[in-house]
Amino acid sequence: MRHRSLIVALAALAVVLTATSCSKKASTPTQPVPAGPACSVIPSSITFGTILTGAHRDTTITVENTGGGTLSGTVTESCPDFEVMGSSAFSLTAGQSATVTVRFAPSVAGTKNCTLQAGSCTVPLSGLAQAAPILACEVSPTSIDFGTVTLGQTVDRTFTIRNLSSATMTGTVSSPSSVFTIAGSTSYSLPPSQTATFIVRYLSNAPGPFSAIIQTGQPGCPTVTCSAVSQQVCSVSTDHLDFGTVATGTTTRKSFRITNVGAAPISGVVGTDGTCDGFSVEGAPVNFALTPGQFIDITVAFSPLVGEGAFGCTVLITGTGVSCPSVICTGSAQFPCNCAVSPTSFNFGDVIVGGQTARQFTISTGGETAIGGVMTVLGTGYVLSTAGNPNVFSTTLGYTVNAGATQTFNLVFQPGVLGPISAAVAISQTLCTRIGSPCDTLHCTGTGIVTPPPPACAVSTTSLYLGTVRAGQAKDSTFTITNTGGGTLTGSLSWVGSSYPFSLVGSTSYALGAGESKAFTVHFVAPPVTPGHTVTYVGTINLGTPCAGHGQLTVQAAAVP
Repeated sequence: MRHRSLIVALAALAVVLTATSCSKKASTPTQPVPAGPACSVIPSSITFGTILTGAHRDTTITVENTGGGTLSGTVTESCPDFEVMGSSAFSLTAGQSATVTVRFAPSVAGTKNCTLQAGSCTVPLSGLAQAAPILACEVSPTSIDFGTVTLGQTVDRTFTIRNLSSATMTGTVSSPSSVFTIAGSTSYSLPPSQTATFIVRYLSNAPGPFSAIIQTGQPGCPTVTCSAVSQQVCSVSTDHLDFGTVATGTTTRKSFRITNVGAAPISGVVGTDGTCDGFSVEGAPVNFALTPGQFIDITVAFSPLVGEGAFGCTVLITGTGVSCPSVICTGSAQFPCNCAVSPTSFNFGDVIVGGQTARQFTISTGGETAIGGVMTVLGTGYVLSTAGNPNVFSTTLGYTVNAGATQTFNLVFQPGVLGPISAAVAISQTLCTRIGSPCDTLHCTGTGIVTPPPPACAVSTTSLYLGTVRAGQAKDSTFTITNTGGGTLTGSLSWVGSSYPFSLVGSTSYALGAGESKAFTVHFVAPPVTPGHTVTYVGTINLGTPCAGHGQLTVQAAAVP
């Protein structure tokens, strides 16, 4: 019994172990083997048909990886009449494809076969080459002489190509020249005995002789030789007027000459292209008619009225058969550094040695920019001072005048010796570096004396006539009293009797040092006048005691309705 129980137990254990082993084998399935690359070519063969020797025909094939992995290789051929064009290598993953171009280009007649290798794939190639027909043609004329052509003109001439062969003749006419060109159609396809006409165009754009050979597009067709001479009949002395930099608000002029250098009369007109801000042709439009050898001078004005910067203009010369080159005008404008000195000379007259006499002068910019520099006395006996510090003297004095402003300065005569003394004041301008007018030099003269001469009166006139004035209207006139002696000339003006209808404007007194002057203004208002009448008025002015030697000044005017 014990043995039977042991046998049963062992049998049961064997069943369990067998079941466990079978369970493990069922849980581990077998893995499939990956597919390798596979080559497919579409189309599988190529027939190029019939073409002429010397020609070519292209087609394409598509290489595809219809398997897995990567399909790599190169499309190759080993036949002289077939050629793989462009890139021939390929590397394709599953499902990818590549396109390759194959060319059939036979050089000799006959049936042509070849095998194209694309990796493991092969593609049969075939084609038939026929010998090209021998073509003959007639070209007329084979030489074209355009003769002498005026510069700037265009001239057309023609030639023909006739097909003398039994086959259709095709080709393209071409020119290697930029002055001899083919106008219109350049290609042809001529059945037997047919003719095509072509236009050769000559552009005369530079003087001198020119030539070119026109290719007719067929080995059996003659070329066409072309020749021409370009002649200038109108010349200009310059094709560029450079005005440089000028001051804004000023005018600068430059000229050029037009000459007829041809053998026939020419005529035309000179003007601008309409975009010439700041430039103008004087007298524009300027019409001209020139026989051979004649010329005309043209003046261009550059007048930048406002602003600064660069300016440009094209002056055009037009006319029938004229072909004159245009003239380019350029220039730029700047606000100027203008310096105005007033007055520019002084006569101090007689001044006692050790004494002094002062005169005032001004420096103005008169422009859009500030100016400045140094004033220097060239000579002895004279010194400078500012209006703000009239008693601080120096022979050199710096100055600055703002744009559009005026500054006043003193020139003082301090004679240290007897006799005439002359000097000059040089005024430099260094603050503004633009173009413009420099400062004038101030000239001065005077005489050093021991005892001053007495004052002496000089009157610019002793008679003023204000003319005829309509009733209710006014008119002014002036006269001047000057001390031509020494010391101080002191006096006062007054009317002798009634002044009506005259009056003196402003102060009537004067105190004039040596060489000084004062202007007086007489004002006249015409009273009412009866129609058809003229009334004359006369007034008398007493010039004062110092000027008694000149008598009295008479003033006269007439009033009309």
